[in-house]
Amino acid sequence: MFELKVTRGKKIRFSPHQISWHLQHPKNTFILVEALGPRSVNRFQMYQGSRVRELVACGLVLEPLCLGLEACSLAFDSA
Repeated sequence: MFELKVTRGKKIRFSPHQISWHLQHPKNTFILVEALGPRSVNRFQMYQGSRVRELVACGLVLEPLCLGLEACSLAFDSA
Protein backbone atom coordinates (compact mmCIF):
# COMPACT_ATOMS: atom_id res chain seq x y z
CA MET A 1 0.00 0.00 0.00
CA PHE A 2 1.34 3.41 -1.00
CA GLU A 3 0.20 6.77 0.23
CA LEU A 4 1.17 9.55 -2.13
CA LYS A 5 1.95 13.03 -0.82
CA VAL A 6 3.03 16.29 -2.45
CA THR A 7 4.70 19.13 -0.57
CA ARG A 8 6.23 22.48 -1.39
CA GLY A 9 8.22 22.69 1.85
CA LYS A 10 9.82 20.29 4.29
CA LYS A 11 6.66 19.53 6.28
CA ILE A 12 4.27 16.79 5.23
CA ARG A 13 0.66 16.96 6.37
CA PHE A 14 -1.28 13.93 7.54
CA SER A 15 -4.76 13.70 8.98
CA PRO A 16 -5.16 11.84 12.29
CA HIS A 17 -6.92 9.08 10.34
CA GLN A 18 -3.97 8.66 7.97
CA ILE A 19 -1.50 8.48 10.88
CA SER A 20 -3.69 5.94 12.66
CA TRP A 21 -3.97 3.79 9.54
CA HIS A 22 -0.21 3.58 9.10
CA LEU A 23 0.27 2.73 12.77
CA GLN A 24 -2.33 -0.05 12.56
CA HIS A 25 -0.75 -1.44 9.37
CA PRO A 26 3.02 -1.19 10.02
CA LYS A 27 4.09 -3.80 7.45
CA ASN A 28 4.19 -3.33 3.69
CA THR A 29 2.95 0.27 3.74
CA PHE A 30 4.93 3.12 2.24
CA ILE A 31 4.68 6.87 1.86
CA LEU A 32 5.95 8.34 -1.40
CA VAL A 33 6.51 12.09 -1.22
CA GLU A 34 7.03 14.38 -4.18
CA ALA A 35 8.80 17.59 -3.18
CA LEU A 36 8.02 20.49 -5.47
CA GLY A 37 10.06 23.63 -5.82
CA PRO A 38 13.36 24.88 -7.20
CA ARG A 39 15.47 23.50 -4.32
CA SER A 40 14.16 19.96 -4.68
CA VAL A 41 17.14 17.96 -5.90
CA ASN A 42 15.58 14.56 -5.21
CA ARG A 43 11.93 15.17 -5.96
CA PHE A 44 10.74 11.72 -4.87
CA GLN A 45 11.41 10.23 -1.45
CA MET A 46 9.97 7.04 -0.02
CA TYR A 47 9.45 6.19 3.64
CA GLN A 48 8.12 3.15 5.47
CA GLY A 49 4.59 3.73 6.73
CA SER A 50 5.63 2.60 10.21
CA ARG A 51 7.74 5.80 10.45
CA VAL A 52 4.76 8.12 9.95
CA ARG A 53 5.14 9.74 13.39
CA GLU A 54 8.78 10.58 12.70
CA LEU A 55 7.83 11.89 9.27
CA VAL A 56 5.21 14.20 10.79
CA ALA A 57 7.73 15.47 13.35
CA CYS A 58 10.79 15.82 11.08
CA GLY A 59 9.38 16.21 7.59
CA LEU A 60 11.75 15.73 4.68
CA VAL A 61 14.75 16.04 7.00
CA LEU A 62 14.07 12.40 7.99
CA GLU A 63 16.33 9.88 6.23
CA PRO A 64 14.24 8.23 3.47
CA LEU A 65 14.19 4.58 2.51
CA CYS A 66 14.88 5.60 -1.11
CA LEU A 67 15.70 8.81 -2.95
CA GLY A 68 14.48 9.30 -6.49
CA LEU A 69 11.81 7.47 -8.43
CA GLU A 70 14.26 5.07 -10.07
CA ALA A 71 15.79 4.04 -6.73
CA CYS A 72 12.32 3.45 -5.28
CA SER A 73 11.45 1.27 -8.25
CA LEU A 74 14.66 -0.73 -7.89
CA ALA A 75 13.93 -1.34 -4.20
CA PHE A 76 10.81 -3.28 -5.21
CA ASP A 77 12.35 -5.02 -8.20
CA SER A 78 14.96 -6.64 -5.96
CA ALA A 79 12.41 -7.79 -3.34
